[in-house]
Amino acid sequence: MKIRFDVPGLTSSTPDRWAIRSAGQATSSQARPAACAIDRPAGQELSRTDRARKSPLRARERPCLVMDNQDLEIILLGTGTSGQLPNVSCLTNHLDPNPRPACRTCLSTTTAEGKNNIRRNTSAVVRGKRPDGSKSLILIDCGKSFLSSALEFFPKFGLRKIDAVLLTHAHADAINGLDDLRGWTLKGVIQPFVKVYVSAHTLSEIARSWPYMVESSKATGGGDVPAFEWIVIDENRDFFVEGIRVTPLNVHHGRFFDPPPAAPTNSSPNLPTCSDSLSDAIAPPPGPAPIRPFFCLGFIFHPSIVYLSDVSYIPESEWSKLLLTPLSLDALTSSASTNAPMFSPAPMDQLTPPASPPATPLGMSASDSPAWPVLFLDCLFLQEHPSHFGILHALTTILRLQPTRTYLMGFSHALSHEEWTALGQDLDGTREQGKEEAIVQTAKSLAGEVWEEAKKRAVSVRPAFDGLRIECEVDAKGGIHVRELD
Repeated sequence: MKIRFDVPGLTSSTPDRWAIRSAGQATSSQARPAACAIDRPAGQELSRTDRARKSPLRARERPCLVMDNQDLEIILLGTGTSGQLPNVSCLTNHLDPNPRPACRTCLSTTTAEGKNNIRRNTSAVVRGKRPDGSKSLILIDCGKSFLSSALEFFPKFGLRKIDAVLLTHAHADAINGLDDLRGWTLKGVIQPFVKVYVSAHTLSEIARSWPYMVESSKATGGGDVPAFEWIVIDENRDFFVEGIRVTPLNVHHGRFFDPPPAAPTNSSPNLPTCSDSLSDAIAPPPGPAPIRPFFCLGFIFHPSIVYLSDVSYIPESEWSKLLLTPLSLDALTSSASTNAPMFSPAPMDQLTPPASPPATPLGMSASDSPAWPVLFLDCLFLQEHPSHFGILHALTTILRLQPTRTYLMGFSHALSHEEWTALGQDLDGTREQGKEEAIVQTAKSLAGEVWEEAKKRAVSVRPAFDGLRIECEVDAKGGIHVRELD
């Protein structure tokens, strides 16, 4: 296994066994060649001498062509929460002596009409069109349901070789399917290895959980394990995958739940004297540990797709990447002060960091903020959640970012595809009168003025579903045309 780093320098926290591979040196006689250099300094070209010396900038014999105006296609392999849909508990609810009310969403999956309610772990394939007409295949996340998705959608859409995997974070719904990639690499049946782009933290968690995936020498049994080349990215710099420029977005996805402070011991009590008070003798309890956010990556695939599958808060540093023309902070602050209830949702009892930054002020026109063609955005429930957006934060983000089209994803079984569709139709004015009225009114009450502002702007919002296929085509003038494909 080879690991290399797309970072300016290695930190002291980088394990030595990984650092020795950062420059692309061979670690055995069977080591594979380093892949294409990801981000070399501007204007720096590779010389034949560099390649002979196995420089950190060593490139493949077939260099990748960087094209910022590529036509892109995205296929959603999964759009559900970590538990996936349908839930076994809902399908077997009738067997319970005291059954709960029937689950509309899960029960519908047993019918042809309810197929869009079958939701696997969030995952997607991004494809770029190469100059020769062939298409690259970049897999986003490889979770518990990846193989199930691949068995359905790879044959259906003509997918086979995986050029790269991008991992968002180290939760089970994003990484627990990595071992299934042995079906691609054993004996080179499809390809000799798979390149995996990760943050240092995610790679550390994978190495801790499955050492054999990072060090094949640690395999047991028959030794049949997947073959990977691990590429550690810098979350603060763009990188290129198969010629596609990718901007990482380092967002919050809930928090770490640290162990509570240890209880005070009674081994050497400080007993009070006659002049002391009892409160002076007892040390005050330790304060609460500071909340540590759990970070997760989203991605911008230039020039057309923003992908945020797991997010509870977008730091302002990441907004500067999303907003190509940054908004005036003074105007933003001024507007927020007069619209605090609308654009500053309160934090959830300190379970999450402060709510996402205010949306685009009402006085600003759409042209003041760049419009990404397509946004894929997390929205687990209508209600807010410690580790996912609810409808209020999702719409707040949409109003600030102003994408041309938004697809929500990461759903639980609380709402069906039909109900999510009705919500989007209410926002753009196409909902039939009375259709899914109860759920629409619930969403309105939760989002308040944000809902009304989104409706005023007729934002385009629809639920994503497993198998959704979107094409973003760049015309000769640089315009981007988005359409859904069968």
